[in-house]
Amino acid sequence: MEDTRSGRASTTRHRDQCYIYEPLQYREGEIRLLKILPGARPSCTIEHFLLQSAPRYKAVSYRWGTGPLFKEILMNNYPIKISDNLFDFLSQRASILWIDQLCIDQSSISEKNHQVAQMGAIYSKALQILVWLGNGT
Repeated sequence: MEDTRSGRASTTRHRDQCYIYEPLQYREGEIRLLKILPGARPSCTIEHFLLQSAPRYKAVSYRWGTGPLFKEILMNNYPIKISDNLFDFLSQRASILWIDQLCIDQSSISEKNHQVAQMGAIYSKALQILVWLGNGT
């Protein structure tokens, strides 16, 4: 991110060469933020920050879709599958973002419950809220 000294890297562990989320420190008020990296293939880094001292970021609200996760990006150099619609969005952006599908460990019910309860604060702290409905037809 802009100032990595204020963030805590979201480290990975190997399990079939996929990205594994490091747990958030709920009591500390941590969130994860993505830094979208420029390039032909969408890729990003992800770090933990305290919500109250996080760098400036944009929160993204978008249409998840109903289908399976087909597209793949690199997050901290590990593959992760995302929705087609989110892939299209990330292909057009380079910024620091909070995106629920990537910043919340979707396999952890306790983390999802905690982060959903924090979404009002996460969105209100954002520099800007971007709404993405998908590519035009």
